[in-house]
Amino acid sequence: MARILGRRVREGNNLHTDGSGAMLKEQGAMLKEQGAMLKEQGARRRRSRLL
Repeated sequence: MARILGRRVREGNNLHTDGSGAMLKEQGAMLKEQGAMLKEQGARRRRSRLL
């Protein structure tokens, strides 16, 4: 998982040679994605406990 994210960040560096806001925005989006995934996983765990 971490490996994939690392690769995506590196690609982002290449795409945004201006290297300022665009990169940060991309990283923010990635973090949001990760957060959503973690929330989903937590909800699934809770559901499986209830069943």
